[in-house]
Amino acid sequence: MVMTKSKMTIEKLAEMTQEQFSQVQEQFSRVDDRLDRLETGQERIEAGLKQVLDVVLEIPSRKVFDRTQARNEARFVVIEKKIGI
Repeated sequence: MVMTKSKMTIEKLAEMTQEQFSQVQEQFSRVDDRLDRLETGQERIEAGLKQVLDVVLEIPSRKVFDRTQARNEARFVVIEKKIGI
């Protein structure tokens, strides 16, 4: 098998270079698409975490719950005395 060397022309080199740039551009486009999806996912996760935090912050602490329960029990004692139970 005899290999003949072909001359590299400016046109052929330009064509090869353009193909390489096109391939790199496609790869960057795919990376950009992935990053966009990741950012969207991250925004959704952050929104969900904010909702969870809002709910958790609305839950009274044990100390507040105990005080409220003690206040209610005191009110019940007063009511029981008034009605004679």
